[in-house]
Amino acid sequence: NLKHNINNRNDCFHFICDVLSRYNLRISEILDLKRSDIIGSKFLVVRLKKKSGYFIITDEDEIKTFIKIFDLSSMKDKIGISYIEFYNWIKKNRLDFILPASNKNKKVTHAFRYKNARLLFSELPNPEVIKTLLKHKSIKSQNYYL
Repeated sequence: NLKHNINNRNDCFHFICDVLSRYNLRISEILDLKRSDIIGSKFLVVRLKKKSGYFIITDEDEIKTFIKIFDLSSMKDKIGISYIEFYNWIKKNRLDFILPASNKNKKVTHAFRYKNARLLFSELPNPEVIKTLLKHKSIKSQNYYL
């Protein structure tokens, strides 16, 4: 699990990066979370983009960390971090999330998804596995990553 002491916004950014990398989520899926997405301190329901369903985080320490982030947020019921704010922080602090921008899918928030998919595909060249990793609705969606 991802253990973090959350005392300030910088800690929040580091934790969010770790969650993105671990679960191959999109940054918008994390930044759109609401406190009401936490169900009974046991489940964090992440609404996936592009009509691809839901992802459930069940790790209690991670859920407690998200609760702490909500508590630190000035908005209280939302994460309270904008995409631009996150993007600017990434450019200064987490170069491993950045790929050269040759097209719209190689953005800062997709760099780790691309790297994880390529690594997995090199060891297990099965498009269905990559579809599952990236939480895509169809195999066609991940052609860019293969």
